[in-house]
Amino acid sequence: MDISAENIKKVKNQVAEAGWGNRFDTAIDEFVKSGESKIKLPGSETIDGKHQLNAELDFSIGKDILYYNGWKGTLTKEGEENSRSQFFPYYDKISMGEGANLLIDGDNPRAVYKNHFYDESGNRYGAWLKVDFSQKTESGNHVVQRFNDKYGFNPYEVIQDYAIVGFNVYETRKGAIMAMQQGAEIIVQPVNRENYDTVRMSANPEKRSFAFRSMDGKFLYHDQFRTKEALEKRKGIQPSQGSTSVSFVPDKPDQQKTRGVNETDADYAKAHSSQAGTDEVKKKEVQALGSNKSLRKLAPDKKNTKGIKH
Repeated sequence: MDISAENIKKVKNQVAEAGWGNRFDTAIDEFVKSGESKIKLPGSETIDGKHQLNAELDFSIGKDILYYNGWKGTLTKEGEENSRSQFFPYYDKISMGEGANLLIDGDNPRAVYKNHFYDESGNRYGAWLKVDFSQKTESGNHVVQRFNDKYGFNPYEVIQDYAIVGFNVYETRKGAIMAMQQGAEIIVQPVNRENYDTVRMSANPEKRSFAFRSMDGKFLYHDQFRTKEALEKRKGIQPSQGSTSVSFVPDKPDQQKTRGVNETDADYAKAHSSQAGTDEVKKKEVQALGSNKSLRKLAPDKKNTKGIKH
């Protein structure tokens, strides 16, 4: 077998980029030397310190070319006997952490955003992927629902309808969206804390919106978290003349301020279909499952390894 060193290096990089690091490098080298045409390498990871993710990475060799075909993940949550499994093909580029997030909640599945797809005309686009645990394909895999950019969910626009503490800062909003694009359910503090001090928030592309849940998992009515302007718009009330701002409670109560929908937000939202989910997302990881914090970022070396609809 004459497989190039460049080909082997490329496959190892694909595995590392999927969040597995270099732990399979030696096994890949041994597979290439073995003369076999197919192999599945086992791996495992503890998610959020308590859930068990077991994996099988699929490799094959054809015409002196080594291929990484993807991985099958089986996740068992702490305290549950039943596990959930799904094969994630390489072309979807689902990382270890993203796969865990897609599998963590069978009753209310999460969604992950990927923007590396191309249509028949060669135009790049993004899509939200969500596992439908109620349906299976002929191969036994669960059906994956896909909501591409044209479906109409732009989180950078929709998020401005909600009054969340800290979201008056653009970078904070952006970080929250990036976390949810990886399938994380984040913990946030609403401006209106009449009923809830903190709530769980996740992307719900099917509804072109977000899902809000209480800390015990109950889905919550959205209007209690919307800005005044968003509520008036929903009720068909014309906003006051000259008013284009969205009001938020500041991080410090003694520094009351109002943040407008600035040009940066508008430009970013307009360009979302081609810009969101870039390499910057791959470098920032968020742990949200079972967390008491809004956004917990993991070290780049533990890329996409942790985390957990309306």
